[in-house]
Amino acid sequence: MKNVAVSILFFLLLVVSPLRAAIPTQYEGDSWTNTQYNTTEGTEFWVTFMRSSGSSGQDNKDMSLYLYATSRENAIVTISNPNQYGSNITFNVRAGKQDSCLIPNSWAYIEEDKRVSNFGVKVTSTKPIALYATNQHSSGKYDATNVLPTTALMGEYVVQTYRIDQYSTEFAVVATQYQTITIHLKKTTIDIQEYETNGKVVVKSKDEETITLTMRPGQTYLYRSASDDGGASANRATSLSGTTICSNAPIALFMGGQSAKVPSDPENHIFSQAYPTDKWGKTFYVTPTYGMVYDYVQFTACKNNTQIRRNGNVIATINARESYIDTIK
Repeated sequence: MKNVAVSILFFLLLVVSPLRAAIPTQYEGDSWTNTQYNTTEGTEFWVTFMRSSGSSGQDNKDMSLYLYATSRENAIVTISNPNQYGSNITFNVRAGKQDSCLIPNSWAYIEEDKRVSNFGVKVTSTKPIALYATNQHSSGKYDATNVLPTTALMGEYVVQTYRIDQYSTEFAVVATQYQTITIHLKKTTIDIQEYETNGKVVVKSKDEETITLTMRPGQTYLYRSASDDGGASANRATSLSGTTICSNAPIALFMGGQSAKVPSDPENHIFSQAYPTDKWGKTFYVTPTYGMVYDYVQFTACKNNTQIRRNGNVIATINARESYIDTIK
């Protein structure tokens, strides 16, 4: 069997990945290594929120951003933006309960892309918590993601995005330290007719550009594909899958799309935190969504000559940073 290292993206709006534990990590100068296993709970997190819905500046006012936390013990959670003025926000998390807090849009919602900005929010807790973030547009478009603790973050990621035939695909980086971040951008145009007729396609593209950023803790960088790469062109859609992001210190990476039909349901924002490549795996169990005609499953490879097997049968062979999209019924 070929050496396989993949991550899969399962839609409807669910990221499936084999992360079993938050992993304290160490940068060795040219690679990342694990030091020990722990749990996915933590006492420090970084989070930001990407552009949702349309392209109007009004979107900021129409967004509601929430953090939800659970804990085994009573905890006090503190939220701050180290690069913006304003008092810290605190809220109590009751043992065995779920508690939430509304985050100011001015602190955490990125509107302008392709520039370093100050929308990274730091979350700390007096006791270990599990954290997830939600965003809701006044139109009803909504999504949520688990937020990984700082101990689970690393400096090597590969972007996965669902193909978008309207609006833009996107990803956002949050710096956790003073660090240098390099983005090797890939932007793919997908033939929608082939995609929808065959239900599967291998996503390939060449590097388009390299972006180098110098950032401090809490700074952010949003990249969005241009809207005319997608819906403005008949039978075309875009994907940023295969973009690699590397740093000499851990980063938090969020990815998704402004608004998409998956595959034909009402449009919603897609918003999920990426797992570092070190957490990718070889075996996944996926079940179809009740009531759906079919679901999309997207595989992205970390290494060349990766065989994708379904119930033991090879369905595709892809190289590093390529993606294969299949359906399940």
